[in-house]
Amino acid sequence: MNWSIFWTERALKDLRHLDSPTRGRVMQAVVRLAEAGLGDVKKLQGLPGYRLRVGDWRVFFERDSGIRVLAAQETQLGSSGGRITAAPTISTGRVAGGRPVGLRSPWQFSSYQS
Repeated sequence: MNWSIFWTERALKDLRHLDSPTRGRVMQAVVRLAEAGLGDVKKLQGLPGYRLRVGDWRVFFERDSGIRVLAAQETQLGSSGGRITAAPTISTGRVAGGRPVGLRSPWQFSSYQS
């Protein structure tokens, strides 16, 4: 499997707000998913798309000819002590800057402009 990775503006914003070690783990997990199809992935119930579990973080994405990363969210403890994660409400029609954002290496992310 060698899927291309596209990051939405929302996903890039989420990544920028992560601390460096967490951002690295999320990036590695997405790259591993794209290159080998490996990861803790589940189909979202009642919604289009999937989620990738990375520790306490969930990466929401769609998969077709590539992987379109939609958002990254931290899980939170519910009142009963169980973890809850709500899929983000986001528009999936555009990627950063109206163009796909390419992943140059697992440690670099940005929206390129030309």
